[in-house]
Amino acid sequence: MLRLTDEGSTESIRRLVNRSRDSAMNLCMPPPQATLPAVASPADRTVPTAGPLDDRSLRALLDAIDYGTLLVDEALGLHWCNRIGQRWLGAGSSDLELKGMMLHGKDAAVDAALRRAVRLAIDRRVQSLVDLMDRSVAVVPLGMGSDRRLASLVVERAELCSHYTLAAFSRQHQLSPAEAGVLRLLVRGMAPEAIARRNGVALSTVRTQVISIRAKTGVASVRELVNRLSRIPPMVGVLDEESLTVLS
Repeated sequence: MLRLTDEGSTESIRRLVNRSRDSAMNLCMPPPQATLPAVASPADRTVPTAGPLDDRSLRALLDAIDYGTLLVDEALGLHWCNRIGQRWLGAGSSDLELKGMMLHGKDAAVDAALRRAVRLAIDRRVQSLVDLMDRSVAVVPLGMGSDRRLASLVVERAELCSHYTLAAFSRQHQLSPAEAGVLRLLVRGMAPEAIARRNGVALSTVRTQVISIRAKTGVASVRELVNRLSRIPPMVGVLDEESLTVLS
């Protein structure tokens, strides 16, 4: 498992969260001499918080994001990554490899493109997208409140939504096991004809299952169903393997 190697990285993110919250409140406040109607002040409408996040809470928050997220410096030194990022690097299928705590592109062109994007993010606060062989990576500068020369790499998801998200969605809408299996294949982009061949059933059976899925989930089409699933919040990052089995 990769570990946080620089506590300053977490501290900079925490300061970013706090300053972003304070900046949002300042933007909402009127000029000093402005006259406002008799309504609640922006501060009154702000959701109260318990205070700054501690390191453990901040890491848990980032682990709840189902995008691999890596924090790197301009030399591609890895300072931190969440669980999904660790799995992505550990799978060995990426165009990137980790040597010690340094990221390297397996292909010279990919390595150069990523280094250029990270330098732009750190020096000029430019966001960019780098295409790897297996997926894309967004290179995002840290907020203005950060005092570290770091950038965030956000890795494209391998699938529209995870197995666990689909299982929870299927259970919520009381899909049968067969319907849940058809739903997984629809989300992967398979047509009913291909699903019928894969499952060894008649095409009419799959079409009946699709009609039932649409009725139970209240959508008008498969396209609308897939679009709805794409917006479901992540349900895997904060769960360990034991709790994941409950969703199966």
